[in-house]
Amino acid sequence: HWRNQLPEDVSGELNSLVSTTQKYRESYKDTLHVREAQLWLALAEISMRLRAIEEKLGLVERKQHQTHVKGIIGVKSRQAASDLQNKKHPTIEVFRRLKKNSHG
Repeated sequence: HWRNQLPEDVSGELNSLVSTTQKYRESYKDTLHVREAQLWLALAEISMRLRAIEEKLGLVERKQHQTHVKGIIGVKSRQAASDLQNKKHPTIEVFRRLKKNSHG
């Protein structure tokens, strides 16, 4: 039988898909083309698995992007805080000049 010639990992996946199609046996048991129905069900199962993986990947990518953006914001915030402490912030410079000119 051709399935006996398959590598173990491929055979295992094939068996998994075949058993998945058995869950829907009631829907195709009366058709003349059972094997075609099983093949289409297996393709649908693969499609659903792929969609689930794509959705999870999208979540991971969005999370990674958010983390990256937060990191950038954090760096800018730390720089702004450092500038404030070092009195390099433009607004502080303006107030310092005003204060100096008012006493001058």
